[in-house]
Amino acid sequence: MMNSSRSGSSDSNILLGAELLSAAREGCGGDEILRILEGDPTLIHVTDPVGDTTLHIVARAGNLEVANQVVGLVRKYELTEVLMEQNLQGDTPLHVAAANRHKHVTHLLYKAERRAGSLLNEDEASPWGLAAEAGFSLEDFTEFIQGYT
Repeated sequence: MMNSSRSGSSDSNILLGAELLSAAREGCGGDEILRILEGDPTLIHVTDPVGDTTLHIVARAGNLEVANQVVGLVRKYELTEVLMEQNLQGDTPLHVAAANRHKHVTHLLYKAERRAGSLLNEDEASPWGLAAEAGFSLEDFTEFIQGYT
């Protein structure tokens, strides 16, 4: 079941939210995701049964182009709090990208919202702990520090 953080969501918003999550999950190009979000940017907060937002799903897929487009839209509509949203496991989109070893998406998400780097998930793991477990190198971490300080 899909959830929406908006109370009193109309049936059309529920359908659009489901369409948005489906587009992200199926790896549709950023154009389809952006089309839906441009119609109602607040749909970025819609979650699937495990609490993943569209940004979690995009981060898991690791498509930098789509992630960059979604982050751009998040900034445009000042919805950056979605970068800190945690799913039912406590993972932010940054946790998800790091755990899946998507280096460039991890960099993008950290640059967009550095505070997400300090959040712990349900297993008390930070995105950086997950990145280390996933095999990020010392050079990768150095790039994070040098590139975004």
